[in-house]
Amino acid sequence: MPKLFLQSNIRTLDALTIEQQGITSLQLMERAAQTVSEWVMHNFPAQTIAILSGPGNNGGDGLVVARQLSVVGYEVIVFSYTNKNGQRSADCQANWQKLPPTIKLHENEPFAPQPNTSLIIDALLGTGLNRPADGLIAQAVSTANQSTVPILSIDMPSGMGNETSLGNIANQTVIKATWTISFQWPKINFLMPEAEPYVGQVVVTDIGIASNAISSMPTPYSLTDANTIKSLLQTRSKFAHKGTMGKALLVVGSKGMMGAAQLSAKACLRSGVGLLTTLVPECGYEIMQIGVPEAMTATCGTTHIAEADARPQSLPQTNAIGIGPGIGRNAATGHYIAELLKTSHLPMVVDADALWHVAQLLHNEPTLHFTSPTIFTPHEGEFDRLTHSHTTRMARIETASTFATQHNIVLVLKGAYTAICLPSGQVIFNPTGNAGMATGGSGDVLTGILTTLLAQNYDATTAAIVGVYIHGKAGDIARDKVGEVSLIASDIIRCLPFAFPRTNE
Repeated sequence: MPKLFLQSNIRTLDALTIEQQGITSLQLMERAAQTVSEWVMHNFPAQTIAILSGPGNNGGDGLVVARQLSVVGYEVIVFSYTNKNGQRSADCQANWQKLPPTIKLHENEPFAPQPNTSLIIDALLGTGLNRPADGLIAQAVSTANQSTVPILSIDMPSGMGNETSLGNIANQTVIKATWTISFQWPKINFLMPEAEPYVGQVVVTDIGIASNAISSMPTPYSLTDANTIKSLLQTRSKFAHKGTMGKALLVVGSKGMMGAAQLSAKACLRSGVGLLTTLVPECGYEIMQIGVPEAMTATCGTTHIAEADARPQSLPQTNAIGIGPGIGRNAATGHYIAELLKTSHLPMVVDADALWHVAQLLHNEPTLHFTSPTIFTPHEGEFDRLTHSHTTRMARIETASTFATQHNIVLVLKGAYTAICLPSGQVIFNPTGNAGMATGGSGDVLTGILTTLLAQNYDATTAAIVGVYIHGKAGDIARDKVGEVSLIASDIIRCLPFAFPRTNE
């Protein structure tokens, strides 16, 4: 599974690569800049390019790009800025001295793009930024943003800063890039909603960072990919039957919320469960029998889940339990959920209103440690109810990681680039999914998928990684069929058969 690194780690990896490969920092800079130049040559052949170069190594990258593009015939205009002491970093200065006379150079002058400029390359402030942009650099950022010329940022939109800076990003002067070329990895910043207005389309280029340095560098962060999912998926035996493909129980529904129950049940079935039982209130019995004929249905309570014995020996025979979709916030339901969580050792998915009941439970028992393999699937509002309010996505992920460790659960913090937080402290980001999935019932579908995987003896970590990826991939397939605006949760279920990799793929 590909690793992701904090910006401080990336600088260390650069240094290790220089040491292990026996190259200089200038040679690594040349290599990185070449990937930018090649992208520009492919997308903007032989045109006028304006390059904004700052005083640090990001500015050095820009100066190398300026030289490389000028050599192959581009008209290149460079606006170069020193720091307040009139200096540049050593590597930046070395490349400034190498600029050929064919380049039109403006040093410490206000940026003004020419009418025929087809692309602005932003190399003002990179990952080493430790204070907000100001002076001529801030003015250059503002001018670039106000122009109609597309902007390509090198490694990081200038002014964005590191992972801890996102909370105040709206108050800073930051480049709004059309594209950002990120060296070797997407930056963790780019996976956060606060960065969306600035990064544009992210292009990741390989600059040859030493593979053994990458493998030896510890990081809690990684990114799921298709190869990982294929390696984790189980293969069905030719002799499989419904009794061997998992027995799942979904505790779902209440009066007026039986749609959520049906969505989770249909997703559970489409994800390959052998046998499914839904436990619903009496008001939902006919709805489930007619709407989901493939599932068995048991009842407890009249309009909401209640008056049921949650002890494991009293439950229908099952391998895993999914609870929450559509159950409501009735106190009697809460008592049932509390009993189920405390007495069952079966793998469990806890979602939706079940998380509301858990929040009440944790208020009275804040150190509650879950003994069964458990997956929580909150969206951001549900997670803040479990813990406290947060101002940034990154802060919420850090709290979620601590929460998962403290309570011995897998916590799936839903949203773009869903963060799967493990009891070990690892955080795995998921790349699939799209904005069309921001629709009622999408989370209920995920609950059904995860419950199936737990019932088929996937451990909680693997179930979360695979289930979240497949859920998002089905959503992407649905988007391609109906578009983001029209996508509904049922579309995700209909596309599940095409989201699971086929055995011959």
